[in-house]
Amino acid sequence: MFCRMTPEELIQFRARMGWDRKELARQLDISVSRIADYEAGKTRGRNGVPAPVPRTVDLACRYLAATLGPLSKAERRAAWRDTSNLPADRPHLPDEAISRESIYEERIQRQLPPSSQLSPLNRAMAMATLVDTNVLLRRLDPDSDQHNAAIDSVDRLLAGDEPTHICPQNIAELWNVMTRPRANNGLGLTVESAAGEVDKLERIFSLLPDRPEIYQTWKHLVRQHRVVGSKVHDARLVAAMQVHGIERLLTFNADDFVRFPIVVVHL
Repeated sequence: MFCRMTPEELIQFRARMGWDRKELARQLDISVSRIADYEAGKTRGRNGVPAPVPRTVDLACRYLAATLGPLSKAERRAAWRDTSNLPADRPHLPDEAISRESIYEERIQRQLPPSSQLSPLNRAMAMATLVDTNVLLRRLDPDSDQHNAAIDSVDRLLAGDEPTHICPQNIAELWNVMTRPRANNGLGLTVESAAGEVDKLERIFSLLPDRPEIYQTWKHLVRQHRVVGSKVHDARLVAAMQVHGIERLLTFNADDFVRFPIVVVHL
């Protein structure tokens, strides 16, 4: 279930980008008065009618946030590859540390036209990707056989200006492993170090808001697909994807997601 951007979220997006209504209208190629209507939630005048933010505007804003955010493309790629601030004696994380079981050898590839042939809106719709938590964690584990694949795969997305997202569920799962003691298969980072990594990820990726509709979508998914145990966390990632209209997931473990109607990109 795709949920529209709210007027408040549109105002917050414009404030984060540092734009006035005129600049946002220029970026979206629509009128300033239409932006005002969307931000008010209704048209102007005595007999105003509801003016919800269209999905096209939501997706275009998401693309702009992912490609014109506080960091340039080169800065996002450099920040993603930089792990120099992690402890030098960090442990190797076994697969069970992030509740993953297996890795597919085959890959699903979507055949997309060159990005230069796509409008910002179509690029947002065709290429938007959510990064799974296991990819974020493998970036933090240089001793892992999957470390380079994690870094290179996301770097390619960033290099191609493909809108790449994380969500609050990612951050919660990541925080759990980053701050868990090393004796319990964690990274043993301090709260300050973990917070620094989270701040970096929020600058690199577009963070999807945690909307109330995600819970209802998650509840439907776990019932429909009979999800049990720790896999409920994967279902919540999918719920966030569905609410925000994202179809593609980048992950090391496709097994956990084959039951869901999403496109899984295997690493």
